[in-house]
Formats: sequence, C-alpha cells, structure tokens
Amino acid sequence: ASSAEPYVPHKEPDDPKIVPSAPTKAVEVSGGGAALVTAGNAQIVHEGDKVRPKGKNFLPFVRYDTAAVPPQIKGGDHVYIMFTYSEVLIKGEGDGASAEGTERNESCVWRVWRKDETNKVFQDGDDVYLEHVETGKFLEAATDNSPLTLADKNPDSPGQLFGLFKQGRPLDVKHRDTVYLQSWLHHYVEE
Repeated sequence: ASSAEPYVPHKEPDDPKIVPSAPTKAVEVSGGGAALVTAGNAQIVHEGDKVRPKGKNFLPFVRYDTAAVPPQIKGGDHVYIMFTYSEVLIKGEGDGASAEGTERNESCVWRVWRKDETNKVFQDGDDVYLEHVETGKFLEAATDNSPLTLADKNPDSPGQLFGLFKQGRPLDVKHRDTVYLQSWLHHYVEE
C-alpha cells in the first residue's frame, strides 16, 4: 500500500497565502473619500513632491533602436543568396560562380545594386546587379548555354543585369524572402 493520499477528483486547491513585501499603511486623501495604500515607498516618495522622483537613467518613452538591421533590402546591402530547399549558397570563385556548400563565409557574400544606382528599397520586379564582395566582380549570365561567371562591371552588358522577383506580398523585398533571379535571356538562376 502507498503512503500517498488517495486521489480526490473534485478537491479545490487551497488559496495561496499572500506575503506582503513591505509594510503597508493607508493614506487618507482629502476631498474624494478614497484612500491610497503605499508599500514601503519611503525612499522614493518625499514630502511635498508632486511627482515621484526618477533615476538618472529613466526614459519616459520606449527607446527606438536604430542599431537593429532593417528588414527591407536596399541598394548596396550585403546578402547571401541561398536556395530554399537545399540551403546551398551561391558563391564566387575566381572568375566563376557555383552553388556548393551551406557554410556562410566571405566567398558567399554578395552586394545588391539597383540599376538606377540609388539606395532605395528593392521591390518586386526591380533590375539589379550582383557584386561579389570578395572579388569586386559582378555576376554575369552571358549566354544561355554557359554557367554563371564573374566579370568586371560593364553597364552595357545585358548579362550582368538580373530581374529580382519575389514570392508573395508586400512588394518590398525583405531579408529571408523567397526571390527569383531572372537573366536577360528570361532564364531563372537554378541550382
């Protein structure tokens, strides 16, 4: 036989015991008939004070953190280009680009530039240049029967300009969005 108490299905638990954290006292307020209760606030409430004194680090508002990375991608931002299901990254090597490995390193960092060379937020359908940060060369799809290469910037080369399309709404392109890169030959970059 067990020494535990038998199970009682509808027994209500005992009410919790309230332990005061500081001595309390009632303060009479004239004119309204109400009462305030203070709990050990003698160190922060002073006689004649209209407002409770605040520490020197007190902020009367919620701080807007400007150090956070904005979710939208703008012209000149650094990005990784990752295939959704395999998580393989596009990386630059010498004069070529490949899709091998899932490790994020310097060879996988790209800088996205707008065709109009501004730093506005990218939207669905914008034309972009992709600069490989490590080499300073640009991604190029020169022909439809050769792989992607890296070449010096040439604004007259249609192979360096890609259409940036995204899945879903809103139109602004954000980090972790599913995007498609379309070449001037109307092919999409695939693994």
